[in-house]
Amino acid sequence: EPGHDFSEEQHPVKIERPFYMQKTEVTQRQWKEVMGYNPSFFNNCGDNCPVENVSFEEVKEFIRRLNERENTKRYRLPTEAEWEYACRAGTNTAFNNGGILEGRIGFENDWLNEIAWYYHNSKRGTHPVAQKAPNQWGLYDMHGNVWEWCEDWYAKYPFQERSNSKGPETGWSRIRRGGSWRESPLFCRAGYRSSIRPEMRDSDTGFRLVADVVGEPVLPNVPEAPPKAERGPVCIASKVVLFDLDKADIRPDMVPILDEVVLMAKERDAEIHLSGHTCDLASDEYNIRLSKRRADSVIKYLVDKGVPEKRIYRSYYGEERPREPNTDEEHRSLNRRVEIRIFVNE
Repeated sequence: EPGHDFSEEQHPVKIERPFYMQKTEVTQRQWKEVMGYNPSFFNNCGDNCPVENVSFEEVKEFIRRLNERENTKRYRLPTEAEWEYACRAGTNTAFNNGGILEGRIGFENDWLNEIAWYYHNSKRGTHPVAQKAPNQWGLYDMHGNVWEWCEDWYAKYPFQERSNSKGPETGWSRIRRGGSWRESPLFCRAGYRSSIRPEMRDSDTGFRLVADVVGEPVLPNVPEAPPKAERGPVCIASKVVLFDLDKADIRPDMVPILDEVVLMAKERDAEIHLSGHTCDLASDEYNIRLSKRRADSVIKYLVDKGVPEKRIYRSYYGEERPREPNTDEEHRSLNRRVEIRIFVNE
């Protein structure tokens, strides 16, 4: 599909058991009724706004208390396969209203405007649930507003058919899906996969529940002729350059990586998408400034080598990208990186 990422290999999945999915993301009101407090960063948005700033572990505790309160074991998080199945609602396009990414990917999409709060229209925050159009199964905000936790640990997709499992038994990060108020259309696609550490909280991450079916399920109406997916911008490569601590200078060992990006950009008339990262120890002001300096250093190198600046998109730590913890060497390396993704039209 347009915007297809190298981590999104298509493969058949068998949904083994029926389930109901919550029509909206869990709201601040619902969270407070079960947990007795409101963790949301956007707590002035109102009770009908999605709860956010909750870790995977906190969500699991919410579910445990809800099941205990209603004397059941039905409620849980969706698996990644269940989430995408419900989001698409019988469609196979980038967005569940038949929308696609066309031409330059950018930060605005007319299709997405109808169904989602995202970078272009969110005004840098969450919005009350169910204000945009639902998908064909009556589910709201499956794209945008807040990322939604899934049960699975992150892992590469298999190439063979698999059942609706929860993925590997252990892992480093948990899946979240759907994009959020701070993301561009690329990251809000039905097929886009994101993951973060289960202990992390962010103002763009919430969840919705599923419930196992007891008795005869009421099945949704699958569209008879779902829109045909069209080809469009496809991610053909992903590169990473790691900067020195608190520095934004291009080192000699980065040059071969950046020259490879330049070559692909010129040969394939590619779009370049950059995302800068820093850690969570210093102030937001300092981190945003450092993230921009690093991304801008990469952009300057590419432009000086002949890549048109209008073909380069960027996002930074802070307003557009989530922060990362700085707890170990792996994270310290991740927090010094600028990610570079190369997209071409096919």
